[in-house]
Amino acid sequence: MLDATLSERVDYEIELGVVFGRRCSDVAAEDAESVIGGYTIGNDISARDIQMEEGQWGRAKSFDSFCPLGPYFVTPDEVSDPHQLRLRTELSGRVVQQSTTAEMIVRIPELIAHVTRGTTFKVGDILLTGTPWGTGAFRTPPLFLTPGDVLKCTIEGLGLLTNPVISK
Repeated sequence: MLDATLSERVDYEIELGVVFGRRCSDVAAEDAESVIGGYTIGNDISARDIQMEEGQWGRAKSFDSFCPLGPYFVTPDEVSDPHQLRLRTELSGRVVQQSTTAEMIVRIPELIAHVTRGTTFKVGDILLTGTPWGTGAFRTPPLFLTPGDVLKCTIEGLGLLTNPVISK
C-alpha cells in the first residue's frame, strides 16, 4: 500500500527468506543448517526517499504492508540447494529482476553466523538474504511502484508471491 504523504519513491526487492526453526544465538557457520526451519519468498519493499533522507533503513522498510512474505513455507528437505534457486520479479508484466541465489554475496551459513552474533532469533523469525540487481532505485531512469502495478515474485521451488500495489 502506497501512502504518497510518506513516500514517493517506493521500491521492490525480491529476497530469499530463511525461516528460523529453533531459538538460537551465536551460531557458528558450520552449525547454521541446524537452525533453519525452512524458506519463503520475501519482497523487501523500501521507501527509498525515507531511506536516503534519514540515513538508515529501519523505518523505510517498516511501513504498513511492506515486506510481504509467502505464499509458502518450504522445509529444507524440499530445497536441494538454497544457493542454486532462480529468482524473478515482474512489475506489471515486465521482468525487472532475474538472477539466482548463486549470486549471493554472502552465503546463508555465514550470514546466519553474522546476524546471530549477539542477537537471539526465535522460532518463526525470518532473515532476508539480499536482493539481486534490478531494483527500481538503481535503474536509469529509476522505476518506482505506482498504484495499479502488480508485483510478482517467484523463487524456484517456493512458489509465486503476487501483490497488487494500491494507494492508501
